[in-house]
Amino acid sequence: MCGIVRFRTGLSFAWMNMNISHEKQPTGMVTMLVTIFSYDDIVIHKVKEKEGVAMATLTAQLLIGKGHPYHGGINPTHYLFLSENSVPAWILVPENLLSSKHPKPFKKKVWIPTLEHMLEDGLLMVAYYVLNDPVIQEKARPFIEGKKGRRVQLYEDIAMSSLRELHALCRQMDTDYKIAFTIFDDSTLNGHLDVLKQYKMDVEICLSCYHRYGNVWGQRTVERGSWPIR
Repeated sequence: MCGIVRFRTGLSFAWMNMNISHEKQPTGMVTMLVTIFSYDDIVIHKVKEKEGVAMATLTAQLLIGKGHPYHGGINPTHYLFLSENSVPAWILVPENLLSSKHPKPFKKKVWIPTLEHMLEDGLLMVAYYVLNDPVIQEKARPFIEGKKGRRVQLYEDIAMSSLRELHALCRQMDTDYKIAFTIFDDSTLNGHLDVLKQYKMDVEICLSCYHRYGNVWGQRTVERGSWPIR
């Protein structure tokens, strides 16, 4: 089977043809590349397995809201999810567990982030849609609004210099909001956390301390971290 695969080289994109053979794959492995197609000039791979369909997975979750002044925790107003292992995407939705309605209607927002600044791209989403910072909204609105339902694709919709300027403005924001990060073992965000030292909002970071999973390539169980958990 033959398909087209897109990969990044620096700040540009390249294309290549790829022949895929599945004759010698072990039982339970990927059996067929169903389709490769373009959505708004981004290639998405759909891979069919013997049981179910392997799609992108969530590798991080951010709770956005206000911290309790005495007891810790967070009262979230929004959730921000990072989807990876396909085209990476930030997905912002309103909180839907503790309250039945929101003061303003809020539709799901999806951004395709940059690989170099993935975490800061997510925080820019928070500043624009949740905190409604007027300075950031004024500067970012020409790149974000008017997409007619399209996802915002930061590599294509905004120059890198303008994006970095918006990141710098986010770092200067003084807000009483809190963001609680839950980051899984293989998330790209694990390599981006140091940048949070440059931000002023309250944060709480929850990282993976123990991970057990079945490795289908080696047909064995893999453990990462330590047990018992303390």
